[in-house]
Amino acid sequence: MLFRSGVAGCGSRQILKLAPAGITTMRALAGANPSDPPPGINPETFEKLHRQAALQLERHDTGKLEFVLLDPLPERGLALLPDPSPGDIFFDIEGNPFWDERGSLEYLWGLLDADQTFMPLWADDHLSERRAFQGLVDRVHARLIEHPNMHVYHYAAYEVSALRRLAGQYNTREAEVDDLLTRHVLVDLLKVVRGGLAASVPGYGLKEMEVFLSFDRHAEIRDGGTSIIEHERYIQTRDPAVLDTIAAYNREDCIATLA
Repeated sequence: MLFRSGVAGCGSRQILKLAPAGITTMRALAGANPSDPPPGINPETFEKLHRQAALQLERHDTGKLEFVLLDPLPERGLALLPDPSPGDIFFDIEGNPFWDERGSLEYLWGLLDADQTFMPLWADDHLSERRAFQGLVDRVHARLIEHPNMHVYHYAAYEVSALRRLAGQYNTREAEVDDLLTRHVLVDLLKVVRGGLAASVPGYGLKEMEVFLSFDRHAEIRDGGTSIIEHERYIQTRDPAVLDTIAAYNREDCIATLA
C-alpha cells in the first residue's frame, strides 16, 4: 500500500484519490506522469507527491541520499529566511503532554546562541513553568534591544503554540508574545525546509533532516519520549545528573536547528 510505503507528505486523503487511478505504491507514484494528475488532486500537489516518491524510490533502490532546491517563490521556503544576526537564538522545548490533570508541562526551554552557548530554563511544576516562560520572553525582548534584527529559530510549530498557550493560561506576557509574532521574530525552519527543497527522506522532521548535516549526536538521550521518562525520574529522585542528561539532548536539538 502507498500509505505503508511512507511517501512524505502523502496522507490518507491523497491515498484515497490516488488509488482509483491505480497508484497504490511508491513505485507507481514515482512512475506516474506528473502532468496528468488523477481526478480530485491539485496538479501542483500531484507534481510534489510524484517528485517526493521519485526521490525516495531512488534512495531505496540505490542508497543515494539527495535533495533538490525548489524554485524560489515570494514568502515561501528559503525566502522566509532572514539575514543572519549575531543576536540570533535557536530554541527548543522539552514538554510532557500528560503531566497532570491540567495538561502538559514544558519542563525545559533550551536556548542556544550563534556561538553555541547553551542556556536551559527549567520547570518542575506549573509555578516554575510560568517563571521559565516569562524568563524566555523577557530574554528575547532584552536581546532585541541590543540586536534589533535578531530572530528566534525553531523547528516546527510547537514552540510558538506553547508561547501562545502559556501567555493565555497564565495571563502574563500576552502583549510581549503578540509583539514577537507581529514582528516575525520567531522563524519556523520546518516551513523553510518544506517550501524550499525536496529530499529523499520519509519525513521532514528535524531528526530525519539531520542526515544532510555535518552534525553527529553524542547525548545519551536520542528522542523526546526518553526525555520525558528521564524528567519523571528526576522528579522522583531529584538527581541533578538526570537534568544534565536531558540538557545534553536538548542542546543537541538546538545545535541541529542551528546547523
